Amino acid sequence: MEFSGAGRRLGDADFERVALRLQCEVAAVRAVAEVESGGRTGFLNDKRPKILFESRWFHKLIGGEYDDSHPHISTPKWVRNYTGGAGEYDRLAEAIDLHRDAALKSASWGMFQVLGANHRVAGFDDVEFRLGALRVVRCASRRVRRFRAWQPSRRRVARQEVGGFCPWL
Repeated sequence: MEFSGAGRRLGDADFERVALRLQCEVAAVRAVAEVESGGRTGFLNDKRPKILFESRWFHKLIGGEYDDSHPHISTPKWVRNYTGGAGEYDRLAEAIDLHRDAALKSASWGMFQVLGANHRVAGFDDVEFRLGALRVVRCASRRVRRFRAWQPSRRRVARQEVGGFCPWL
């Protein structure tokens, strides 16, 4: 199954290591995990990463070409049109059939919901390489290190949730 991997859960030591590296409180890292994925795991039961397909990003990346023919996966502005869970992969698959690169960049991936379009900020040359790393990486703490690539709105959410010291928020 495409995108399936080990699905290893992060442990306390993983969160502590990331907080130390980012010079912030463990609670700040956990707060973001809680906001982005319910704090449980970044994977579905079938071990695919949790995703949210962002129709606004798909529209932006392909210039609105499919807004009329595929309004549930391409919208000019943000709308709450998520199906959630494994259903997001159905939306992703439909978008992949239209434009693979734009589709992969339009999904937020894993426990920290890093948008595929942020692959460069997360340290990857292209989105395919980033997703390959997400699938095969053996140490889940490597995934959590990538979460500095969030959009500013996610940083504001984390600040509000934690209210504590974390210089990168």
